[in-house]
Amino acid sequence: MSLWIDNEVVNKAQKNGDFSAIIESGVQFCMSPDRKYCILVRDHSAWHVEGEGWRDSNDPPENEESGRQMLNFFKCQIDSEIGIWFKAFIPQDEAIRDIESVDDECCEVIIGSERHRIYYTKIDGLMWDLMTGNAVTEDEIKTTFSKIWNT
Repeated sequence: MSLWIDNEVVNKAQKNGDFSAIIESGVQFCMSPDRKYCILVRDHSAWHVEGEGWRDSNDPPENEESGRQMLNFFKCQIDSEIGIWFKAFIPQDEAIRDIESVDDECCEVIIGSERHRIYYTKIDGLMWDLMTGNAVTEDEIKTTFSKIWNT
């Protein structure tokens, strides 16, 4: 069974402060105290295109379909600010064990024994560093993934 929750459910939780649906889904997540930002881990339907790299859809894997663990970022639309959503592949040789709140400014992603901080104020800028419409190789995934805490 893949871990999944729809974008609309995440957005609703950000707006109303009721996280029960996210908790019940089993996805790992962290929400900024003001609920403006949410970071979570989902299993996306993904496939490898020979000679190009990995692609995914914004859907859970179905039946025997292959999937990849991905880190998802949500910024809630507040007043005139634009809401955003984007994602990043997690390298195949890595696995996120947990996401924990640290304080009002950041959370930590735990991979193996390493802890990496993600600052909420950097999420808007990360979107431009992480988004691509192209297939991505495993090496590109590793490079991109390290940008999350090295920017």
